[in-house]
Formats: sequence, structure tokens, C-alpha cells
Amino acid sequence: MIARAELPTNDIYDVLGDGACRDGWKVLINALLFADGSLGNWPEETRGSFPEGIKLREAVRMIEAKHAPIAHLFGTGLGYKLMRHESDILISVITNLYKTGVPALPLHDAVLVRRSDVEAAKVAMEYELELRTGHGRGSVKI
Repeated sequence: MIARAELPTNDIYDVLGDGACRDGWKVLINALLFADGSLGNWPEETRGSFPEGIKLREAVRMIEAKHAPIAHLFGTGLGYKLMRHESDILISVITNLYKTGVPALPLHDAVLVRRSDVEAAKVAMEYELELRTGHGRGSVKI
């Protein structure tokens, strides 16, 4: 959508491809998206998530290599804009579900619905994702 790049088919937070340190990579990637400029230090409580001896610059280079098509967006503060997009999508999903008589509550990047309305919520989320991003390959989990 913003980067006009192909969507990755694997876990975006599995930087090394072995599932190791996933939680740490996730925090670091998000810190890079929200940062305005380079990171000077590890994000709080993240350093211990990585193997001993790995330096911040080295970890950032690994992320930039894995996500080369969007690496130029790190350090631009884009995370706030992405949060807004996510919020707009969720508001539309909730509104569309309401219009069809499906009660739903927003929860971060999810909606809570009755078990009987799970499929309707999934369809609404996939539709809104496709409409706003042009990609139907979202990760809608139940």
C-alpha cells in the first residue's frame, strides 16, 4: 500500500528464518517503524531477547536485509500513520458489521463477536483489507 512492494509470504518477525528471538525482532521492527531517525539504543527490555554479543547496528542491518523493499521507511515515523490506517480499517469493519446486525467490539487489531458471527466478521475484515490495501492476503485469525 505505502511501499508498493510485494507482501512477504512468511512471518515478517522471523528475521533469521528459524523462529528464534521472534518477540525481540517484533519489538525492534516496530521501534524502527515508529522512530524518527536512527535508533541509538535497544528498545526497552529488548536487549535480553537477542543472543549474547549481537549489536544493535547488526540487528538493524539484518532487519533491513530481510525487509529490503521497505527498509527506506524505517526511521521515518511511519508507524503512526500505519496505526491510523489500522484504526480506520477496524472502524469500518465494526460499522459494517453493525449495519448488518452483528454486534462487535473492537480490541486493538481485532473484533470480538459471537461465535455464530465469526464468519461474518472474517468476511468483513478481509473485504475491508482488500478495499483499502488492494491485497486480499491478510492474516485473519479466528
